[in-house]
Amino acid sequence: MTDHVAHLNELVVTTVGHANNNANLTLALLGTIFLPLTWIAGIYGMNFDELPELHWKYGYGYFYLLSIGVVLLALLLMMFVGLIKVKEPAWLRRLRHACKRVRRRLLPGRRPHDLHMRLGTPAGRRKKSA
Repeated sequence: MTDHVAHLNELVVTTVGHANNNANLTLALLGTIFLPLTWIAGIYGMNFDELPELHWKYGYGYFYLLSIGVVLLALLLMMFVGLIKVKEPAWLRRLRHACKRVRRRLLPGRRPHDLHMRLGTPAGRRKKSA
C-alpha cells in the first residue's frame, strides 16, 4: 500500500514539475521576443539629441521596421532551433521537395550517407569482419 502511495506522490510531483517547466519555457520565449524591443525603445526614449535618427524624416518608420525585424529574427531563430513548432504550408513543402529533386538530379550519388562514408564519421564506419 505504501508503495502505491509513494508512486502516486511521485506522479503528482512529476506532473507539477512538467507544468512548471512548460510555464518557464513560455516565459523565456516571451522574454526573448520582448527584451530586445525594450532595449531598442530604451535607447530611442532617452533625452538626448545625439542620435541622427531622432531628427530624421523617417525616424519613426526606421524604429518600427527595426522592431519588426528584431521580432521576426527572434521568431525565426526559435523556429530554427525547434522551440516553436509551426505547421509547414503546403506551398513551402512542395518547394522544398522540388529543391530536393533538383539537387538529386544535379548531384547524383551525393546522398548524406555517402558524405558520411567519405568523411569517415561514425555513421559511415563499417564493422570489420573477423
